[in-house]
Amino acid sequence: MMPTHTRNGVSEEHKQETVTMFTKTTFALALVLATASGALAAPKSFAPGNDAWDRGTYVGSDPDANVRFELHRDADRGK
Repeated sequence: MMPTHTRNGVSEEHKQETVTMFTKTTFALALVLATASGALAAPKSFAPGNDAWDRGTYVGSDPDANVRFELHRDADRGK
Protein backbone atom coordinates (compact mmCIF):
# COMPACT_ATOMS: atom_id res chain seq x y z
CA MET A 1 0.00 0.00 0.00
CA MET A 2 1.40 3.35 -0.98
CA PRO A 3 1.59 5.96 1.76
CA THR A 4 -0.80 8.84 1.42
CA HIS A 5 0.77 12.20 1.90
CA THR A 6 -0.96 14.93 3.77
CA ARG A 7 -0.22 18.60 4.02
CA ASN A 8 1.96 17.90 7.07
CA GLY A 9 3.93 15.01 5.55
CA VAL A 10 3.30 11.27 5.73
CA SER A 11 0.04 9.86 7.09
CA GLU A 12 -0.36 8.30 10.52
CA GLU A 13 -1.08 4.94 8.85
CA HIS A 14 2.33 4.96 7.16
CA LYS A 15 4.05 5.91 10.43
CA GLN A 16 2.35 2.97 12.18
CA GLU A 17 3.45 0.58 9.40
CA THR A 18 7.02 1.84 9.78
CA VAL A 19 6.97 1.25 13.55
CA THR A 20 5.50 -2.23 13.05
CA MET A 21 8.20 -3.18 10.53
CA PHE A 22 10.94 -1.80 12.81
CA THR A 23 9.58 -3.89 15.70
CA LYS A 24 9.46 -7.08 13.61
CA THR A 25 13.00 -6.49 12.37
CA THR A 26 14.25 -5.88 15.91
CA PHE A 27 12.68 -9.12 17.18
CA ALA A 28 14.13 -11.08 14.25
CA LEU A 29 17.59 -9.67 14.89
CA ALA A 30 17.33 -10.49 18.61
CA LEU A 31 16.35 -14.08 17.77
CA VAL A 32 19.30 -14.48 15.39
CA LEU A 33 21.75 -13.06 17.94
CA ALA A 34 20.40 -15.26 20.73
CA THR A 35 20.76 -18.35 18.56
CA ALA A 36 24.27 -17.41 17.46
CA SER A 37 25.44 -16.66 20.99
CA GLY A 38 24.30 -20.10 22.16
CA ALA A 39 26.29 -21.76 19.41
CA LEU A 40 29.37 -19.69 20.19
CA ALA A 41 29.14 -20.46 23.91
CA ALA A 42 29.52 -24.22 23.37
CA PRO A 43 32.53 -25.63 25.20
CA LYS A 44 35.64 -25.95 23.12
CA SER A 45 38.59 -28.17 23.85
CA PHE A 46 42.07 -28.40 22.43
CA ALA A 47 41.57 -32.06 21.46
CA PRO A 48 37.99 -32.47 20.19
CA GLY A 49 38.62 -36.17 19.49
CA ASN A 50 38.79 -36.71 23.25
CA ASP A 51 35.42 -35.11 24.01
CA ALA A 52 32.43 -37.04 25.28
CA TRP A 53 28.93 -35.86 24.27
CA ASP A 54 25.52 -37.08 25.37
CA ARG A 55 22.65 -36.07 23.05
CA GLY A 56 24.39 -32.85 22.07
CA THR A 57 25.46 -31.95 25.63
CA TYR A 58 29.17 -31.79 26.44
CA VAL A 59 29.86 -34.15 29.37
CA GLY A 60 33.66 -34.09 29.55
CA SER A 61 36.96 -34.77 27.87
CA ASP A 62 39.78 -37.25 28.45
CA PRO A 63 42.44 -38.85 26.24
CA ASP A 64 41.66 -42.31 27.67
CA ALA A 65 38.94 -44.08 25.67
CA ASN A 66 37.73 -45.94 28.78
CA VAL A 67 37.26 -42.70 30.70
CA ARG A 68 35.37 -41.16 27.75
CA PHE A 69 33.10 -44.21 27.75
CA GLU A 70 32.44 -43.79 31.49
CA LEU A 71 31.75 -40.05 31.06
CA HIS A 72 29.23 -40.79 28.34
CA ARG A 73 27.62 -43.66 30.26
CA ASP A 74 27.40 -41.74 33.55
CA ALA A 75 25.93 -38.59 31.97
CA ASP A 76 22.36 -39.89 32.39
CA ARG A 77 22.85 -40.87 36.03
CA GLY A 78 23.23 -37.29 37.24
CA LYS A 79 19.91 -36.13 35.78
